[in-house]
Amino acid sequence: MSPNAPIYVVFLILHAASAIVGFGSVAIGGVYLPKFARNEAEGVAFFRQGRALSKVVVPLTLAFGVTLIVLAGGNSNFYSHLWFQGAVTCYLIAYGLCLVGIWPKEALIRRAIFDGERVEMKTMAGIQKAIIGVELMVVIAFLLMIAQPG
Repeated sequence: MSPNAPIYVVFLILHAASAIVGFGSVAIGGVYLPKFARNEAEGVAFFRQGRALSKVVVPLTLAFGVTLIVLAGGNSNFYSHLWFQGAVTCYLIAYGLCLVGIWPKEALIRRAIFDGERVEMKTMAGIQKAIIGVELMVVIAFLLMIAQPG
């Protein structure tokens, strides 16, 4: 299928939008984490909410990306390009950091808020480092997908 086909363009837009919303919400968590650490109401309210938006939307980025690959069929030669492999690798690293370094610790924070307990600083520092790693990987993936060098 041609990258100009309407259905391909729809899934490309969905893929980009889910990446922006999903990984953007990861970044917003990094903004509110210091406020939570200072016990500011805004930070506590952010982490008190239910399920993290990123936990729902980030996997959609992968689903839409795989759909694009399927729609393009095996005929497209961009799979062998280094930019494509690098972008996919960056995305998988970002997703792995969310799975291991962010979402479980955010769940601990939510549980601690519900139980009225304090959260250890090392837990918050770990989340902050993972968020920085995720956002760095996402920026690199976006740059690779847009520039398509080589």
